[in-house]
Amino acid sequence: MLESLEIRNYAIIDYSAMEFCPGFNVITGETGSGKSIILSALSLLTGEKPDGSAVREGADEAVINSVWSLDGCSSETAAALEQLGITPEDGRIIIRRSIKRTGRSSAYIQGISVTQSELQGLAATLIDLHTQSEQQTLLRAS
Repeated sequence: MLESLEIRNYAIIDYSAMEFCPGFNVITGETGSGKSIILSALSLLTGEKPDGSAVREGADEAVINSVWSLDGCSSETAAALEQLGITPEDGRIIIRRSIKRTGRSSAYIQGISVTQSELQGLAATLIDLHTQSEQQTLLRAS
């Protein structure tokens, strides 16, 4: 479960930090309040290809940090972490993604550098993110 999300220098966001509670969490707001930006930042943590133009004006790098609780996690998550040689600390992992204005990016799990495909593999066991017009992924059996 996503416990916290921190966004720095991404799109129009200078700094934002959110904490999530167990159960159902909702992000609401008026049009233009930044909901889509938060979802876009979250999708970068799933291994989506970054766009350097999303780095906030005046900054060289955007950083998205997240803390994930692994209490009750699936065996797929445990297997993905084991395959990467990553050990959770206190039942949690930290995923970090940084994006340079040039479009280059780095991803880290527990401070260990991982490839985009490795991040995608782990993220697929942690989160199933659906945004507008992406309902077609609900048809996948997995």
